[in-house]
Amino acid sequence: MKARLASPVVAGLAAALLMGGGALPADAAGSRLLRGGAVDGDTVWVTGRTQTVRVIGIDTPERGQCGYDRAKRATSRFVSDGFRLRKSATTDNKDRYQRKLRYVKDPRGRDLGVYLIRRGLAVARYDSRDGYEWHRKQKRYHRLDRKQRNVCGFNPTSGGTGSTGGSSGATATPGAGASRSRPPMRATACRGFEQPLPPGPTRRPVPAGCS
Repeated sequence: MKARLASPVVAGLAAALLMGGGALPADAAGSRLLRGGAVDGDTVWVTGRTQTVRVIGIDTPERGQCGYDRAKRATSRFVSDGFRLRKSATTDNKDRYQRKLRYVKDPRGRDLGVYLIRRGLAVARYDSRDGYEWHRKQKRYHRLDRKQRNVCGFNPTSGGTGSTGGSSGATATPGAGASRSRPPMRATACRGFEQPLPPGPTRRPVPAGCS
C-alpha cells in the first residue's frame, strides 16, 4: 500500500511544532476552543488561567447598575459551549489591569461584541472615537449601537457612577477623547428600569413614559 504524502499545511505545522518545542504557532493557538465563564458582561475568565480577558470595543453596565445581571448572564450563555479569542493588531495586548484585550467568538463564529450590542446590553466604546485606539470592528459596533436602544438607557459615555474611561484599562492616546470631561448623570425611574439621563441631549431617544 503506497504511503500518502502529507499536505503542505500539515507538513508546515509539523515543522513548526518541532522547531517551537511543541508550541503551536500563534494563529493555530488562537483557534483553540477555550473554556471559562463571565466575570461580567465585557470580561471573561479562562479555565486554567489566572488572567482575565477584556472584550475589545464595548462597555456593559458595572455591578449595581441597571442591566449588569442581564449582560453578565448573556455573556455567560455565549461562552458556555466554549469560545475562541482573537487579538487586534491595532490595540494593546493588555490593559492597565493586566487583562488581555481580545475579541471573543463562540464555536459558531459569532462575535460577543455584536451579540451584546444587538441585545441592547452593551454600547460601542473605548476606540478611536473617544480617544483610545482604533480597532477593525469599531465601525460595525457603532453602526449596530445606533440602531439598537439599550435595555436600560445605559450610556456610559455621558458619565455616571458606574463605567468610566478608567474601567476599560485601555491606554488613551493624546487627544480630545482622553481629557474630555463627562458630566454626572441623574437617574429617573422608567418602567422598572433606572434610566440614566445626562444634563445635555441624550444619545438615544428617551422611551415614551420616561420623565
